[in-house]
Amino acid sequence: MNNQSENGALNTLRYVLILLLGFIVGWFARDIKPVPSGTVSKSVDTTEIFMQPSVVEPRTEYVEQALTSIKVNDDLELLNEYLKKHDFEAVAGILETLQQGGDAGRLDEANEMVYRFVRELLSAKDNYAAKSLLNYYLAIFNRNVTARLLLVEVLIRLTDYQSAIDQLYLAKGHAFLTDTLSLINRKIRSLVNKHAANLKQNFKLSSLLIFYEKLTQQEADYAPYFIGLAEAQISMGEFEAAKVSLQMIISDADVGRHAAIMLSEVKQKEMPPATDSQNDPALVDAEPASSVKLHKQGNHYLLDVYTREENALRLLIDTGASMTILTPSALLEHNVQYNDTGEIRRFSTANGIVNAPVYQLESLSVGEWEVKNIDIAVLDLQGSAGTEGLLGMNFLQHFQFFIDQKRSLLRMSLRK
Repeated sequence: MNNQSENGALNTLRYVLILLLGFIVGWFARDIKPVPSGTVSKSVDTTEIFMQPSVVEPRTEYVEQALTSIKVNDDLELLNEYLKKHDFEAVAGILETLQQGGDAGRLDEANEMVYRFVRELLSAKDNYAAKSLLNYYLAIFNRNVTARLLLVEVLIRLTDYQSAIDQLYLAKGHAFLTDTLSLINRKIRSLVNKHAANLKQNFKLSSLLIFYEKLTQQEADYAPYFIGLAEAQISMGEFEAAKVSLQMIISDADVGRHAAIMLSEVKQKEMPPATDSQNDPALVDAEPASSVKLHKQGNHYLLDVYTREENALRLLIDTGASMTILTPSALLEHNVQYNDTGEIRRFSTANGIVNAPVYQLESLSVGEWEVKNIDIAVLDLQGSAGTEGLLGMNFLQHFQFFIDQKRSLLRMSLRK
């Protein structure tokens, strides 16, 4: 009886060992492919039989290239998604990242995506969304003429002609191609005429006066604007101011004769009643405003500006610059004395946005005209050879001025 029990136990153990051995053999043999012999059946995939997978270490440069390609696609795809969602702040974030990355090709592609999307918004008459996107874009790429001209188109559709004109002058300051400049000038003339006509038609004479005052600063070498300004001043009863405006351009070859007649008419209004022989406007003498010599450099004009120490600095007239700027080298070479305000401001340059210190000078003067306690910024101006800085509007705004291109003169008078 005991022998039978022992035999049963041995048999059970034998079966267990056989099963365990089978499992072990199957485990190790799981990746073994059968070695082909003889003819292979046509129904068998020969690739599966004869080609064993091999492990190849990828070259580092291929991996980096692939990862870069994925990142490029991710950036642009993400940009496209944000555009569709009208998340323009996020769009600006991606554009800034691409700009800092330094890949011009990627940035150009992103720019084109933005331009196309703006045009799609315009086609859909979603003007406010287009305006919002372009404002975000221009906060980063403020010198981009294409984007600014698109914004002009948006503003025209919104009948905001004043803002459209302002944007055109900003675009003009950054454009350099002759065809682009011609296009911008044509748009400016057309919009100025349209906006002035609207203001006159609606008897908004005060707004018309402000409009022309701004135009004569934005384009101080265009004499017809001074005619428009004088007409607005006369309509408001500001005869003294009108005389100053007309004296600025009385020597202009194109509109000087017209200005002289208008000036005489204004002076006649201020005189007591006279006989018919005294009423001819041409009999009244008219003197041009005082002037200083300009030096032309390309499309720009330079002039000599003096500090309190009688140091002559040659500065470029820039009506688009809110503040007068001196280069660090000019400050040192002329030993210009200044007070450090401790203020740092951001300025837009050809190389992007830069920070610059703000100093205060005791005075700056041009000819007989002087401005005291004037702030200046100090920074390098690349591409501005021959100039030691910019004469900006914080000086010029105190005067009425006209750039007489034909005589290379800056005509100035104290603003009334």
